[in-house]
Amino acid sequence: MIHRNTPQLFSTLTSYPEIIVGRMRGLDLLRVIAMLFIVGNHWLGHGISLKGFDPTVPHAYFLWFIRGINYMGVNLFVLISSYFLCKSPIRIKHVLSLVCQVLFYSISLYWLTFSLGLHSVSLRSLFESIFPITTSKYWFVTCYIALYLLSPFLNVLIGGLSKRGHQSLLVFLLLLFSIIPNIFFFSPWLNWGGSCGIVWFVVLYFIGAYMRLYVDADCVKKNRNKISVVTILFLCLPFISKLIIARVTLLITGHVVGSSVFYQNNSILIVPMSISFFLLFMTIEIRKQWLQSVIDFSVKGVLSVYLITENGYIRPYLWGMVSRLIDYNAGVFPVVFVIIVLLVFLSCVMVDCIRRVLFHLCNVTGVPNRVLKWISPVSDYVYSGLKKE
Repeated sequence: MIHRNTPQLFSTLTSYPEIIVGRMRGLDLLRVIAMLFIVGNHWLGHGISLKGFDPTVPHAYFLWFIRGINYMGVNLFVLISSYFLCKSPIRIKHVLSLVCQVLFYSISLYWLTFSLGLHSVSLRSLFESIFPITTSKYWFVTCYIALYLLSPFLNVLIGGLSKRGHQSLLVFLLLLFSIIPNIFFFSPWLNWGGSCGIVWFVVLYFIGAYMRLYVDADCVKKNRNKISVVTILFLCLPFISKLIIARVTLLITGHVVGSSVFYQNNSILIVPMSISFFLLFMTIEIRKQWLQSVIDFSVKGVLSVYLITENGYIRPYLWGMVSRLIDYNAGVFPVVFVIIVLLVFLSCVMVDCIRRVLFHLCNVTGVPNRVLKWISPVSDYVYSGLKKE
């Protein structure tokens, strides 16, 4: 019996359904790179106190340079999803599969860290671990599911717009939720949730949809060199802005003020950087079979990398341990940084392989289908109003 089921069991490592639909290996590779950016950003945000690193000091240049690039991670994930979702029907089963995955890591990591004596149990912490999505323990997943459920309504709006109307909408959205908040960063006006809220995810959705509907892949290929130059320029601009603002304010006030104003997902520098980066990978062709296999294997564990490293009970010990072992002033730190990020990524992907096997053995993969039978009348009613009579 075991021998007969073994191929089916290990096929789950490559066939488990994902919430992000569509198959383009260039964008699959971009998902992997985006998660590497996010892991690096989490390390810099949770493991290193960048406030203690003067941006005008040479040994801190790499930290601030890579920090600016890493802010693309979330934008890229949402752009990729939007690119596919704007032309795809909603599948509640994918949402339920995602919920099962989130619950597994939230509850199991809570139990594991408690067993190791890393924290005590409280009613609140237990409740938050059982309901991680509604309590926003993983803010990205909370916003992502909300965006996914909203996507059919957004698609109706997009379908009613002409190309020019879509362009006008993007101009207004970027003006209201990127340019104005970036200039008047000291004011909460129109910046509720900032770059980590559902409003910004909706803005990115319209951008991703525009690229799917109106950006010609052949035109992108012909202008790849120009797009590459623009991308390299924008990769440098956040750090350059940091350095200029720091030196000017240091000269005027005697201390650095507001130098991180462009270091956020909805920054007027990060947004075009994300778009140009997306365009480069949108048309990339992966021809080598071994690289295709690596991408296919890695992309299936991408979300779990986030769920593990951003878990509130794992995060402080993971990045705290790494930070104690690293000398940030060493000349080889950039190489060490890349190696550590890759090792963390690969470790989490391997853990997710185990999770997928467990889900298959325990028939957790069938849970979404069973739950769907109960909630399908509700979902059918909610989305039936989008169909024209």
